[in-house]
Amino acid sequence: MATKNEQKKMEFSSGSIFFGALIGVGFLITLSVFGVAVGISAWPEGSKLPSGDFLAFLAILSVIVLTLAFFIAGFIASKVSHQQLRFDSVIHSLGTWALMAFFLMILVSLGAVAEGVQRGFSGVNPPRMMTDVHVSKATAVTTIKSGGEKSAPTPSDKQKDKIILLAWWVYFASLLCGSGTSVAGGLLGRQKFSR
Repeated sequence: MATKNEQKKMEFSSGSIFFGALIGVGFLITLSVFGVAVGISAWPEGSKLPSGDFLAFLAILSVIVLTLAFFIAGFIASKVSHQQLRFDSVIHSLGTWALMAFFLMILVSLGAVAEGVQRGFSGVNPPRMMTDVHVSKATAVTTIKSGGEKSAPTPSDKQKDKIILLAWWVYFASLLCGSGTSVAGGLLGRQKFSR
């Protein structure tokens, strides 16, 4: 028969952390795809980007969905690792929180970089080459004229900047809320001692 000290030995399971984070990200992607599908269906074609109250509503909804995904990830990690101690459950759920936070940081960064690259290419005016050929004189003169200065940001560009900034704030808020809900999920998924 095992003593209480042997029963309370910490068991770290990196597989359960990865599996919990994978389930959390899968849940997040599923809800995001559903939200995008509803948004595309309801949004009139050719209309402007969302702004004002609707953008604030989307931000709050995103934080709620991300927080729920963190909760599910912490719960799954603790349940799969069969943790009995509170500390072990907290460590596993915080591990899933960190792994998901890293994945989300990459996604938000890639979105910001893609928008910057797309905007950079759209605002560049390549130099023009002009060739003046005179057959009677047997001469050809090629001149290169610069494409001009970069244009000032348009209102659409400013709106996209606001959306990217809001995405970073949503990410930050969801990390704060997600750390607590991930731990709560881990504690809820913890195995109780059987007597």
